[in-house]
Amino acid sequence: MSANDAEFKIWVPGDPVTKGSVKTITDKKTGKGIVIPDNKRTKPWQRAVSDVAALHWGGAEFWTGPVALVLNFSLPFSRQANYEGQWHVEKFDIDKLARAILDALTKVVYKDDAQVAMLSTCKSYSRDSGVKIEAWQLEEVENYAKSKA
Repeated sequence: MSANDAEFKIWVPGDPVTKGSVKTITDKKTGKGIVIPDNKRTKPWQRAVSDVAALHWGGAEFWTGPVALVLNFSLPFSRQANYEGQWHVEKFDIDKLARAILDALTKVVYKDDAQVAMLSTCKSYSRDSGVKIEAWQLEEVENYAKSKA
């Protein structure tokens, strides 16, 4: 893998975790506010995603231009889901699942998650939990429009 490669695909096994809200608590000693995530499992999940991405990225420089991402989340079965591939319509907002991945890929695949100009996500039930991540560099909009004309 090199920074010049136009495409990047990985599978990260494990139960996907959301990056949701944060809460502020006051440090009793200093009186200053401390911001902490409301989900203790977010950091380990993001670390797993970053580690798998870094392994496949191979130390190449991260992309600095516009990026497209496709995230396919495979979540564990529940009482309501009884077959593989059924859409996941329960707990776990898709935007919060995506937010964890976007942040985890920062400084590994791209410089900043603000570079993600195109994002497609889905979530379904599966025996094998995890996330399939596909990323590619986008052409500038005017070049993209010319190539489609």
